[in-house]
Amino acid sequence: MLTDYLNEETRASPSKKHSRNEQDKTIKRLSLSLSPELYQVLDSLAESQSLTKAEVLRKAIATEDYIQRQKKDGAQILIRRGDEISEIVFR
Repeated sequence: MLTDYLNEETRASPSKKHSRNEQDKTIKRLSLSLSPELYQVLDSLAESQSLTKAEVLRKAIATEDYIQRQKKDGAQILIRRGDEISEIVFR
């Protein structure tokens, strides 16, 4: 289930060792550049969920990984609004 997967994947913190690669379990640091608009989206997501920006990014990466693995296994990603069901197509 996605929530179980996200809980497992987002538990890492700089003080804990965590890696999907069994040969190297040290935490990796990352620096990235964001447009002001994308930074505002990140800031808004963090604030609305009471998370740090790093936690939002970890959650987004875990979600993308989960979706890609599901697609690879032939799954469809669907959204249901009331009685309407739409497929989400990722490119």
